[in-house]
Amino acid sequence: MKDENILFEIKKLHLAIGRRLFSLHQDGGTDLCPSPLQMEVLSILLNRGDTPVFLKDIQEELGISKAAISDVIWKMEKKGFIEKKSFDGDGRKVQILLLEKGRKAYAVLEENATCVRKEMIEGVSSKDLDVFLKVSKKFQSNLEKEDELC
Repeated sequence: MKDENILFEIKKLHLAIGRRLFSLHQDGGTDLCPSPLQMEVLSILLNRGDTPVFLKDIQEELGISKAAISDVIWKMEKKGFIEKKSFDGDGRKVQILLLEKGRKAYAVLEENATCVRKEMIEGVSSKDLDVFLKVSKKFQSNLEKEDELC
């Protein structure tokens, strides 16, 4: 395989995973369908537990613009996954609270993700899987180098 195909192959794999997750989710017939970015927000909220999470925290952790996170949060609130609340009466500090519907959505998609992971590695030797993970981590490391430009 030529190296110029790597980006295309990674994108195809990413899209195939997304399609499979969506397919499993649709088969469940549930209205709990967060986008991948919404899943990341749900994950942040779940991992923080009882620690207050603010709009700015999510924005910084995901590295996205204020406008983008505001749009995601608005959609999640509309779906009933989260609730926004001003913190200690300060309208500038917006706390994000995870609602039960958000917890359920995350649980359903985590279950589906486990299923997809099992499907993906079927017939793949542990040696090949180790090589794939090692190469993937090296790709990430290479891309995180800020000093080098093409």
